[in-house]
Amino acid sequence: MRRAAYVPVLFTGLLVVGVITGCAAPSSDPPPASRTGVPAVSIAVDSFPTEDSTLRPPPEGQSNVVIDPTAEPPTLTVTSWGSSSCPAIPVGIAWQGSTTLALEMARSNNMSCTADSVPFSHVVEIPVENSVDDAVEVLVNGKAVPHTTT
Repeated sequence: MRRAAYVPVLFTGLLVVGVITGCAAPSSDPPPASRTGVPAVSIAVDSFPTEDSTLRPPPEGQSNVVIDPTAEPPTLTVTSWGSSSCPAIPVGIAWQGSTTLALEMARSNNMSCTADSVPFSHVVEIPVENSVDDAVEVLVNGKAVPHTTT
């Protein structure tokens, strides 16, 4: 086969690769847990669209946390912005020392996401190894977020 015969095949292959990678938009969303080979499993005991609640959502694109030390066990409600059909979900919570709560969020397993951006809340039980009254910092995916206590 002549070299000229390979050119259309090579061009078609490069075009397909370019179209596939060009359609992938960069995202600041949490990475899908499925990249680790394990599907994301939510640890939330309740989840709801924030507009259906009395919670005040954070500014668009940000997260906030409300701690309820009176619940048994104490809970943390995280509100963040994302697609209404596949909001980020809480997949882990742990104390880092005695004063910092660290919450890990991951993208939902639902790959059919809508292009809207709405506030969505998840309620998570706080590990009881430390007193929630001592929590002075809350991290979501390693970043400090504003929090209040009810």
